[in-house]
Order: sequence, then C-alpha cells, then structure tokens
Amino acid sequence: MEDESRLYHPGSRELQDRFDTRRIADRLEERNLRRVFTESDRRLIDGAEAERIGLGNRVAPAEELEAATQSLVDELLACAPVAVGLAKRVMDASARPALAATLELEVAMQERCARSADYAEGAAAFREKRAPQFTGS
Repeated sequence: MEDESRLYHPGSRELQDRFDTRRIADRLEERNLRRVFTESDRRLIDGAEAERIGLGNRVAPAEELEAATQSLVDELLACAPVAVGLAKRVMDASARPALAATLELEVAMQERCARSADYAEGAAAFREKRAPQFTGS
C-alpha cells in the first residue's frame, strides 16, 4: 500500500452487502473496528494508519511502491504452492461457521436499516447534495 493512499469506508452511513463487516472485523481490534465504522473523521485512513490498525500489512512511499510490490510477489512465489493453498483452505474453513452467522446477521441488519427513516433521510440528502439530519429512527 502506498503511504499516500487513502482508504474510505462508509461505516455507519450505509451497511454494505459485501460482508465487509466480517472481513474488516477479522483484521482489526475492536476499538479500531468501532472507530472505522462509526467516526466521521476516520473515514479517510492513510496508508500508515491502515498499517498501524491492521487494514494494511505493508506501506511504502509512492516512488518505492513498485519495488515493494515486486518484493512481496517474489516472497509469495518462493512459497510451496500446495502447502500455501492447503493452509488457506484450513484458515477459510475455520472461519466459515462464524462467517455464516455473521452474514445472516448482516442481512437482517441491512433489511432493518433499509426500512428506517434514517436510511430514507440519507438517500434524500445524497440526492439533494446536503448533509443528512439523522434522527435515530
């Protein structure tokens, strides 16, 4: 990741239908997860902050990004493909029971959000290019 990069997550403004919640939660400590999802001032996260909180695993200045990327590719290609592939399957399988429950909960929460007045207000504010006035209903 380039150190000048900026990551955006819509957080509490919208609940995505992509299981981002689960993937991000797997990487972040609870305090950082809550901050990414709820604090307006943290929606743009730079490369150094992303690495510090666990969203990125390597950061390089823009002029060194290509070399850093090539170094990572070389490291990955030096690994035994069968062993890496099987290890990834084991890790994926260990997450599946919790993943299924998380996805079910996420769908239920998306449906609830979509029926809320705040959801309608957020969509209207976006269309009208104004700040939303959320009421918690």
